[in-house]
Amino acid sequence: MVLTICFDPVLESKYYVDRLLPRVENLANKKIYNVTGKGIISGRILNNLNIDVFATGFLGGLHGQYIFNKLKDIEIYNDFIFVKDETKSTVTIIQDNDLLTSIIGESPRITREELGSFYSSYGKVLDKSSIVIGQGNLPIGLPNDIYYDLINLANRNNKKFILEAKGEELKYGLEAIPFMVKLDKEDLEHLSHLQLDFENEIIKVGYSLLEKGIELVCIDLDEKGSIVLTKDRGYRLELDNDADNLSKDQGYMVAGFAFGLYKSYDLETTMRLGQASRLAYAMEDDLDRIDMSDIKRFMTKIDIMQINY
Repeated sequence: MVLTICFDPVLESKYYVDRLLPRVENLANKKIYNVTGKGIISGRILNNLNIDVFATGFLGGLHGQYIFNKLKDIEIYNDFIFVKDETKSTVTIIQDNDLLTSIIGESPRITREELGSFYSSYGKVLDKSSIVIGQGNLPIGLPNDIYYDLINLANRNNKKFILEAKGEELKYGLEAIPFMVKLDKEDLEHLSHLQLDFENEIIKVGYSLLEKGIELVCIDLDEKGSIVLTKDRGYRLELDNDADNLSKDQGYMVAGFAFGLYKSYDLETTMRLGQASRLAYAMEDDLDRIDMSDIKRFMTKIDIMQINY
């Protein structure tokens, strides 16, 4: 089973309008509710690919209840801790398929008691999992070093932890030595306090993470592909022209890597799955419309070149 952690889920409301006018009532042609947050998105992708998934984190209020019911409907087992505050929400307005604006709500505040309940739940579900995915932002009240604790516990139980975080949460998490880390150029610049203008500089900073003991370092370069580093050698994954103006990754790449690791595929296949998932899901607004045939189609369009250290 794959355990996905989403500390700060989001209920997104998308309104589609012909024309948005000020100071008058505007009629929406279509309204869509979407459950997001990187940990949940990764879980939904893996669930669609017939992987046993268990989700955990924090939910609260009517938004949280909606997310809980949605996950139940699509048969993602979960044990979210219900909190006093309302789960974050966003309102997105789209006109002629172009994003006009997004209004982002505040994250819930997590109390010490609610955090203690999460730790208790995490210890129980960890035993049933072989891979753990920790992704996304932290709500108010969680310590910046929470991933450090979760990774340490996973390591002691011989579970593979995949980390995707930002800022101080990423820094603390790396100190606990996760099995895999997924980051981008901005993350590496934050960690190294350097401006990285060339790929050899990116590789050098990425390699320093391997020297800490991390097994797999994946660096997302958006429409330029990615760099995957292991202790033995690195790999440059390049895309064809179909990847122009690729949207930001929302957990897609980690889901693909987790799928390959869960299935014990060889490294090349796992890399292709990760990169192809990054492409397939970034180009589609509806996660449920993508299946393995779409991912396989993108896998054939990826060129892999070795990087020798």
